Amino acid sequence: MDVVNAVYLRTAVPSGFRPMVQGYCPARYVADWVELTLPDSAEGEATARALSKRVPGVVIWIRARTAASQVCVVHCEGGQVLRRIEFDNGACRKVAGQPRLWEGWLLADAEVEAANEVSDAEGASVLKAVFESKTLAVGDELPWPREWEVVPYVLGVWQDDWLSARKKLPFASFEGSRKWKASWTPTLLMWGTWLCVLVVGLSLGGPRGVLKAIFIFSLLTLVAGGLFYLLRGVRSLFRRLSLK
Repeated sequence: MDVVNAVYLRTAVPSGFRPMVQGYCPARYVADWVELTLPDSAEGEATARALSKRVPGVVIWIRARTAASQVCVVHCEGGQVLRRIEFDNGACRKVAGQPRLWEGWLLADAEVEAANEVSDAEGASVLKAVFESKTLAVGDELPWPREWEVVPYVLGVWQDDWLSARKKLPFASFEGSRKWKASWTPTLLMWGTWLCVLVVGLSLGGPRGVLKAIFIFSLLTLVAGGLFYLLRGVRSLFRRLSLK
């Protein structure tokens, strides 16, 4: 699984609540939390804030992307964002609000040792300063958090319990409140591309030229797509090996 994008709350989802996303959001139990899974590309802050207005206690939105090495954690209560931490490729991009108990693991001794194992000499000095201050600031470079360990640490559950819970069928599914918006841009781009292929093909020699142009275009598309996913996989594998 490449992406985790979910909102977590400790109570039942209020009756009639609709997440502020497009599509459907399955709900599962994760220990004493309810996990509301959002579409991969959806922003979850609006949903987390709306839920925190209607339920007591903490509502947390977590998004983690392994391939892009990105982590975002937003802590909400009473309709307000009280803490936000965003990592991207090992560096803090956004840090706002007051520190929360769940982020203490980031600066624990075990994390210091693990981070130092994958840091160079320059990075070690930065790590030392960050861990001694016990605070996070925008720009702090950390070869952590390990994406798939973020969710269990923030929720305070065992990783095996979280992974097994996500394999279970959802007990409910909630329809998002945002409607799908039709966009002509992809359609125009598609037809424009095929029109160009047609024109190039005709210039190469009539119907046979068109077939030749379609073949070349399809082949180039497959090669480009294959290279993209190959490089993406190699990058993810290299990062996993460097963290061991």
